[in-house]
Amino acid sequence: MGNLGRYGYRNVEPIQHCGCHNSRTTGISESRLKVIKHRVLQGEVSSRIDQVVQILGSNIRQTEINYSNHYLLNLTRNR
Repeated sequence: MGNLGRYGYRNVEPIQHCGCHNSRTTGISESRLKVIKHRVLQGEVSSRIDQVVQILGSNIRQTEINYSNHYLLNLTRNR
């Protein structure tokens, strides 16, 4: 930050970073989440992550239902 003494602040020793903080997400995961949010929400930037999960959850649920129906149909057809 430079010399803050010229603004009337006294100089103090800088605080050393402890190195114990682990970030929860990486830049790549943030980028992927941005792509998913943009795709699912049709560019609605103000949407929250719970809205994304709700929309994705219903799509995944419907896909599972369709798969199970298709599987059972093929199973009964092969008897």
